[in-house]
Amino acid sequence: MKRLSLLALSATLVFSLCIAGVRADSLPAELNDICTAEEWQTLLLVNEQRLEQELVPYSIFPNLQTAAHTRKQELVTLYSHDRLSEQPWHTAITEVGVGYQSAAENIAAGQTTPESVVAAWMNSEGHRNNILDSAMTHAGVGYTKDGFLGTSWVTLFMTDKCAVSAIELSQTSAACPSGSSIRDLDIYVKATCTKHGACYLPLLDGMCSGFDPNGTNQTVTVTYAGKTAALQLVSGQALDTTGADAWAINWLEQADALGLLSSCNRTNFTADITRLQFADLSVNLAQKLTGKAISPAPADTFSDTAEDVILKAKAAGIASGYTVDGGFEFRPNNPITRQEICVMLANVVSYVEKTAGQADLDRSETLSGAFPDAADVAGWAIKPVALMCNNGVMNGRTQGSATLLTPLAHTSLQEGVTLAVKLHDIVK
Repeated sequence: MKRLSLLALSATLVFSLCIAGVRADSLPAELNDICTAEEWQTLLLVNEQRLEQELVPYSIFPNLQTAAHTRKQELVTLYSHDRLSEQPWHTAITEVGVGYQSAAENIAAGQTTPESVVAAWMNSEGHRNNILDSAMTHAGVGYTKDGFLGTSWVTLFMTDKCAVSAIELSQTSAACPSGSSIRDLDIYVKATCTKHGACYLPLLDGMCSGFDPNGTNQTVTVTYAGKTAALQLVSGQALDTTGADAWAINWLEQADALGLLSSCNRTNFTADITRLQFADLSVNLAQKLTGKAISPAPADTFSDTAEDVILKAKAAGIASGYTVDGGFEFRPNNPITRQEICVMLANVVSYVEKTAGQADLDRSETLSGAFPDAADVAGWAIKPVALMCNNGVMNGRTQGSATLLTPLAHTSLQEGVTLAVKLHDIVK
């Protein structure tokens, strides 16, 4: 270990000539701009090693990834901790405007998979010490298969005594097949670092509490760097669309893939959808679009229900209730009307926009279609109905020779699910 002023710097290398095809798990599409699948898998495996030692996992961020990518290209020509410019490796970090108090570098060549390179590093005392350094907070990972060595790998480790101020999950709900792991769900954590902004890392089982691999519907608490987020998991059994109309099957499967279908919305697709069921759909949709879990309102908000998802809908302003004798009822088992559906979906849009920014939508307050029964829309629902109809979420119903809104009519679960998927595709 060499020391320079207040900076603790270390560098270690390992070489293994065994050239073959590289295998890596898939990379979330949202991260394509900052790392490769091989680099993401390397980070995942390194973090599993840290979690086994009860250490906080590493996260990556764009500037440090740029530094790692510079180093991986330099290794193609010169396999050394010295750079082509004859400067030491750590100048690649400062060149991209990243300061640090401690930093280290692992390099390797010839390994054919992320698994093999991490195994090689863990079998080397210097590399292992870098991976398991409790003071380090971030990593930058680089991989290339170019050059005379066949493959080159690098991981930059650093800390600048920074902290995490908030975390978000790429999915706040997911289907989890019985016996599978959270790692298999390909969810990632987006952490906000006080010095480096948005940082990313794979969600692993060791970061989660309250998880039962053989459980059905459960809420898991994700913890990273002292911050927490909630993850809702459903049984993950293959969606059985028996009884659904043929036109609805694709919409139902899309909703299931998005994690919108909790256990209460996975059967009886042609039955009228209830206020509870649509509140559940709307909350899952809002959490999916924002990547943030919604905290529930107090348990005594409604006199007739303490359902967690209804309390979340109330807290987010997605759903309200009925005033009764100075209190509030939600009436969860009542069928929901089409105009009430439009109101909830419009409230989802408002919540998402407050949380994640303005959506590109037609804001006209007049219905663009000519519906003979438009006057049946209640005054409090006119704007939400216009928002949903004008943006192609809610369509009219053909009755005889006319196309009607039927705002006071009920609708089926499969139709409600379809509306949620349509809004997702418009706002995402």
